Amino acid sequence: MLGVLAVRVFLETQRLGRQVAHTTDRINRAAADLERAAERMAASGEALR
Repeated sequence: MLGVLAVRVFLETQRLGRQVAHTTDRINRAAADLERAAERMAASGEALR
């Protein structure tokens, strides 16, 4: 019984780890997109001066 519980905990930990990795990738991509957008906005603002 305890072994079954340990396997379930291990599998759930693996699943949560994959979710964290996926979410981290999405956050990093969103941050890079925002950085590029900010750079374009700053460049267009400089062009207006």
